[in-house]
Amino acid sequence: MMLSGNTLNMPWDGTELCVAEINADGSLAERRTIAGGSQESIFHPEWSPEGILHFVSDRSGWWNLYQWRDGRVEALCQIEELNSGDRSGYSECEPMRSQALIGLCAL
Repeated sequence: MMLSGNTLNMPWDGTELCVAEINADGSLAERRTIAGGSQESIFHPEWSPEGILHFVSDRSGWWNLYQWRDGRVEALCQIEELNSGDRSGYSECEPMRSQALIGLCAL
């Protein structure tokens, strides 16, 4: 798994989440973009112990948690609107981490 982006875009403007097979010589084969693009930013991709790729995307206009499983991207939790003044628990002083994988659950 890798994140890539166009050098003309800042990472929060547009990034791609890609997966690829690794050949015996270390080269990449069959690279596929599974999420992201010039108008979608991807943040903190992480494999679960079960082999499911979790990541945060702003594809809906809000940062939401998604998973890539069996070749499909699925939303795990959709936030589409916050109440006035609600910052969803984020703080500028907190580390840049938005989820933790615990057993079979993604939080």
